[in-house]
Amino acid sequence: MLVVTEAGLLVVGIESVVVQAMVAVRKRQVEAPVQKQPAQRAGTKQAMLIAML
Repeated sequence: MLVVTEAGLLVVGIESVVVQAMVAVRKRQVEAPVQKQPAQRAGTKQAMLIAML
């Protein structure tokens, strides 16, 4: 893992505020909730078709 100090960021021309914003965005992407599969309702036309297959 690469760690850059604030002095290094200033030399490159990147403000620490920008870095903090990018870290927050990446954390939200990692913590995104997993979408669960929709539950199939019993007695619907779709359920009957799947049962016939």
